Amino acid sequence: MKKRRIVFGGNKATLMSIILILGMSFFAKLYMPAKNIDKPGYTITYLGHEYTYAETVKSSPYKFVKPKNGSEEGFTVLLMRKDKRDQIPEEIYVYVGSRHYLKYILTIDTK
Repeated sequence: MKKRRIVFGGNKATLMSIILILGMSFFAKLYMPAKNIDKPGYTITYLGHEYTYAETVKSSPYKFVKPKNGSEEGFTVLLMRKDKRDQIPEEIYVYVGSRHYLKYILTIDTK
């Protein structure tokens, strides 16, 4: 019986795939920048209610949960785990990077 010699297999294939993945991630960062995404403004509309910016909070991501709906401006809204059952939460958060969250408080109309 003649033995078949495998030229591209085992460790060579694994090494080549890792290099390919790293190379593609480098080019993806170049051509798909996330820097030009708009920053949230002073007010955000969520579930038909207006929320006003209160402060920037540095917190753990484990305290938050992502609801089904986002804001009308297109931002991903996060809620505290304790507030996820509320129909209209008083506080919402928007993630801006490096464990910093923008805290928005429900604006109450007194008109």
